[in-house]
Amino acid sequence: MKFKYKPELDVIKFFCVILFVLFGSNLKYAEKNLFQGGFLGVDFFFVISGYLITSLILKELSLTGSFSLKNFYERRARRILPALILVMLVSIPFAWKYLLPSSLVDYSKSLLYSLGFISNFYFYNIQSNYFDLDSKFRPFLHTWSLSVEEQFYVLFPIFLLIIYKFKKDLILKSFLMLIVLNLLLIHFLGNLNFKQPYINEELSLMAPSFLSSFFLTTSRIWEVLVGSVLAYMEISRGSRTSNKIICESFSLIGLILIFYSIFFFSDEIFHPSIFTLPAILGVALLIWFSNKDTIITKILSNRVFVGVGLISYSLYLWHYPLIVFQKYESFSNENSLILLLLIFIASIASYFLIEKPFRNREIIKLKYFLITLISSIIILIIFCIFVIFNKGYNERFSKIENINFKLDNQFYQDEWDDYAELVGSPGFTDNKKTKILIIGNSFGRDFFNLFEMNKDLFNDYEFGYIDIPIYLYKFFDEIDDCKKTQIKSFNHEKFCGSEIIIIANNWPTLDNELLKKIYQKVSKNNKKLILTNSPAQFTTFGQYTLLDYFILNKMRLPSKLEKIDLQKSYYQSYKQNSYVRKNNEILKKFSKKYNIKLLDRNLYRCDEYNYTCDFLTDFDYKIYYDFGHYTLNGAKYFGKKIFEKGWLKFE
Repeated sequence: MKFKYKPELDVIKFFCVILFVLFGSNLKYAEKNLFQGGFLGVDFFFVISGYLITSLILKELSLTGSFSLKNFYERRARRILPALILVMLVSIPFAWKYLLPSSLVDYSKSLLYSLGFISNFYFYNIQSNYFDLDSKFRPFLHTWSLSVEEQFYVLFPIFLLIIYKFKKDLILKSFLMLIVLNLLLIHFLGNLNFKQPYINEELSLMAPSFLSSFFLTTSRIWEVLVGSVLAYMEISRGSRTSNKIICESFSLIGLILIFYSIFFFSDEIFHPSIFTLPAILGVALLIWFSNKDTIITKILSNRVFVGVGLISYSLYLWHYPLIVFQKYESFSNENSLILLLLIFIASIASYFLIEKPFRNREIIKLKYFLITLISSIIILIIFCIFVIFNKGYNERFSKIENINFKLDNQFYQDEWDDYAELVGSPGFTDNKKTKILIIGNSFGRDFFNLFEMNKDLFNDYEFGYIDIPIYLYKFFDEIDDCKKTQIKSFNHEKFCGSEIIIIANNWPTLDNELLKKIYQKVSKNNKKLILTNSPAQFTTFGQYTLLDYFILNKMRLPSKLEKIDLQKSYYQSYKQNSYVRKNNEILKKFSKKYNIKLLDRNLYRCDEYNYTCDFLTDFDYKIYYDFGHYTLNGAKYFGKKIFEKGWLKFE
C-alpha cells in the first residue's frame, strides 16, 4: 500500500499557517481582530498530524507487520530539529539587541525548554493564559504547539503498537473512547474554572487546570485522535469516500465551518472545549471528503496555496519571532508588508536550504546530521546558561546617559513583591486614629503603599490592608454582623475593627451585583464605604513601558519638551482604554445612586486640563514598572502628591 502524496493536505496546511500569521498580525476592524479565530490554525495542525502519523504507522504495519521506532524518531528529528535550531540561532542577535535582562533570561529559558520539547509546560507555569499581553512579546511562545506534537510523537506510536499487537480490533474503539472522555473532562471540569473563576473558589478547585490548559497535551489529545480516527477508517476501508456529490457537499460544509471559526470564534470562548468541535469537524470533513476531483480542491490546489502548504513548517517557525522583534523595533503597522515578505523569504530559504537537505538521508548522512545537530544544540545551551547565570547581562545598556534608575522592570516588580512581603497585611493597633481598611488586588496594594510609605504625612489615620486578588464575592459572602457574629479570621477582625472601608481594585469582574453586596455588608455594620475607580492603564510593549521604549531608542532621558509629548502619549493611551472607561462608568452610576463617595485615582496621576499623565517623579525616578503598577518611588511620590492636594477627603 503506497503512501500517496495528497495536495489537498498541503492546502489545509496553507489555511492553518496563514490563519495563524493573520491572527498574529492583529489586523483590526472596529477594535476587533479580523481573524480573531486564527489561533485555531494550530488546532487544525493537530488534526492533520494525527491523520498523517497514524496513517504512516498503520500502513507500515499492514505492509511489513512491524514498525521501526528508530527510523520513525530519526525521521521526526530530521523533519523538526534543523529548521527549529536555525531559527533559534538566527534569533539570538535580535534578542540580545531588543530584550531587557529579565526578558532575555525568559527567552533563554524558553529556548532550553523548546530544545527539550517541553516549552508548553514552561509557558503553562509562567503564563496561564495564552492571550495575555505579554504573549505578544515572547519570541518562542509558538513552540508550545511543537512541544505538544513531539510529546504525541514520542508516546502515541508506543500506545498504538501495543494495541495493534494485543487487540487490533480495539484501535478504533479506544480512539473514540479517548476522544469523548478527553473532550468531556476538558469541557465540564475546565469550563467551571473558565466561567466563574472569580466567584467560586470551590468550583475552581474542582477543575484541575492541567485538564483544560491551552498549552498542555492533556487538553489536545482529542484533536490529534480525530485525525487518527480518519486515518484508521481510511486504511481499514482501503480508501476514502468516492461519491462525487457527497464529497462536494461535505467538503464545502467543512470549508464553511473553518471560515465560520476564523471570523466568529474568539479568545472569549472557552477553548479547547466542545465549542471547538465545529472547527475540528470542519477540518475532518475537508480531509475526508476532499480529493483531486472535487471542485473545492481544484480551486484551492493552485501552485501558490500548495507551495505555501509545503513551507508551512518553516513559515510557522519564522513568523512569530519576526513579528515579535518587529514589535520591539517599531510599534506600528507601517512595515507590515515588508515584514510579511521577510517572513516568506526566510521560510522559503530555510525550506530549500535546511528542511529538504536534512530530511534526505542520501544528501546528509546520519553521522553528519548528528554532528551538526549536537554541536548546534551545545552552542545554544552554552549561550542560554551564560545568559541565565549573568541575569540577562544588564551591562548591555550601560551607554544610556544621565539615568538614575534601572531599565529592567522585573527589578521593580521584585522590589514591589519584597516590600509587600515585608509590610504584610497589617491590622489596627492605635485606638486614637481613624481606622481605614483598604481592600483590593495588586492595585489595592499600590493604593495602600501610597499611605504606608508616607506615614508621617497621614498622622491622623491608621491604614489596614486585606489582599483579595479576585475573590471579592467570597470575602463579602462571609462577612456578617460584627456585633453578633464571632470573629472568624484575622481579615474578619480587620473588617470589624475598621471605621472606613476603601475598595481599591482594577475591577476585573465588575458588576452591579458585586457592588450591591459590598454596599449592603458595609452599611449593615455601620461603616463608611468609599469606592475608588479603575486606575489608568497605559500602553506597554512586553516589559517595555512608553518611557522605556523612548530611552532605548534615544539612549537618554527625554528633554523637557519631549517629557510633555510623552506625558501626552501616556494620557492618550489611558483614554483609549475602553475597559477602564466602561468600569468607571458603572462605578460612577452606582456611587451616585447610593450616595457613595467615589475617589478618582486618576486625578493625582493625570492632568485632565493639559491632557498629560505623570511617568517620572520630581527627581526623575520611574513611576510605573508595567501598564499601571507603581514602583516604590512612584508610590512615595503619589502619596506625597495626595497629601499636598488634599485629595483624600472623608467628609
